Amino acid sequence: MRRAFDMTPEISQSDFDLVVEQVDAIKASMDPPPGIDKPLGKMFKAYQDLLERAESQDFSDMLRRAVFAMKSGEISPLPVDFMLVDEAQDMDEVQYEWMQCHVANGTRVTIVGDDDQSIFGWRSAMGYRGMTDFVKKNKAEHLVLSVNYRSSAEIINAATRLITHNKTRVIKSIHPHVSEPGTIEVIKVTDRKDEAHNVLRVIRQNPDAGWAVLARTNRLLGWVECALRAAKIPCVRVGGKSFWEEPEPSVFLGLLRSLSRNDAIGAIQALQWAGVSSRIINMIHDRHPKDNASLIKVLTEIRKSLSVEDRPTKKVLSGFIARNKEWRQAVASSRIRLVVSGVARWCESHQGKQVGGDKKSIFGWCEDIFNKLSGSIDQRIHFLTQRSKDTQDSKAVKLMTLHASKGLEFPNVWILAVEDGVLPLKNSDNEEERRLFYVGITRAQRRLIISHSITDVQPSMFLEEAGIVSGV
Repeated sequence: MRRAFDMTPEISQSDFDLVVEQVDAIKASMDPPPGIDKPLGKMFKAYQDLLERAESQDFSDMLRRAVFAMKSGEISPLPVDFMLVDEAQDMDEVQYEWMQCHVANGTRVTIVGDDDQSIFGWRSAMGYRGMTDFVKKNKAEHLVLSVNYRSSAEIINAATRLITHNKTRVIKSIHPHVSEPGTIEVIKVTDRKDEAHNVLRVIRQNPDAGWAVLARTNRLLGWVECALRAAKIPCVRVGGKSFWEEPEPSVFLGLLRSLSRNDAIGAIQALQWAGVSSRIINMIHDRHPKDNASLIKVLTEIRKSLSVEDRPTKKVLSGFIARNKEWRQAVASSRIRLVVSGVARWCESHQGKQVGGDKKSIFGWCEDIFNKLSGSIDQRIHFLTQRSKDTQDSKAVKLMTLHASKGLEFPNVWILAVEDGVLPLKNSDNEEERRLFYVGITRAQRRLIISHSITDVQPSMFLEEAGIVSGV
């Protein structure tokens, strides 16, 4: 798809992720694609032409072609008498029509789903519309499974109060089977770092109790992961990147690894992240520096050859050359804190706007966590980047997004950053965001903790809607 995108200069290079979503939406619909007189239509045709020349097709193409072939009589539906469709709220139009082709062929179809848990609208899920259309079109019998066997009454009641604010939903009454009481707590924090410290404070009291920490975005989980790892409490990221795999922390660790192992790889990557152009980076690679000393020699030569127009790059290289000498001396004398501080300050000096809105930069946080560990630089990096081998370990704290938590359950759930602009996410559909919070709340079996910042942001309106707090 990237090749087709590059073949369409009418579309801004910064819009690639958006275009991928738009192409997915086209393929999840039964409508014809846009015409080639529009940039998206031109790019879509180029992509399809590339696939055809490669004698390939993606999964969406296969499903779409199967539907059209069944409708035209070219192929027959599956020869089955009964079909059960689970998670029916997540069907897109093409999947819905695939199912309807089987209904038309005499298959008795049962769909199971919860429109209140339709959280994939950005993947073209039909949600409420798909389920109600199925009932109307097929005159299907509608049954409500009204008993919840997971959560306590306190949690179910809060979730119910919340979701009734949605207008587009099937009216239903859910009753808890569990008689054991549950609890809901709200913790106010000053920033993301304070929030992570509060999570650690509570979880370390009973880390084996079965904890899940949920957030609207993966980025928000990084602070908690750092705090837990520094305290040596087992945790696993489910369905997302580790904090240390994010761009800034990765640069920080890569530069430290480069100094510790005396190789040039991490240092070159750090220079590229700091804004050194691809042209200069290619010049560096062409000279094959193998260690820090040879890298500094190469950088010195390149710096001397740069023109006046390359003044910003010259400044970056000059600063790096000077700092690198200091860092290597500190590494040689095992002054790890000095190395870590120097690398963090250099990274901060080349960082754009601060990440996450906190007073302290992400590199200050990296420095704090790194200095709390013991051992050599390599040993600390290994500890921070190691992945749990068993994500099913019930004793490990599970860290995941609200989307990734769907279908799971835990005795104790903590939902981070329940704030205006985060949940609901800015410029997102409030009804879908409300369903997403509903999903998060109902992951908890007995204990639910919700945290939000009190610095420059308002608590989410969802907290008042759920009856968890008043006067938001």
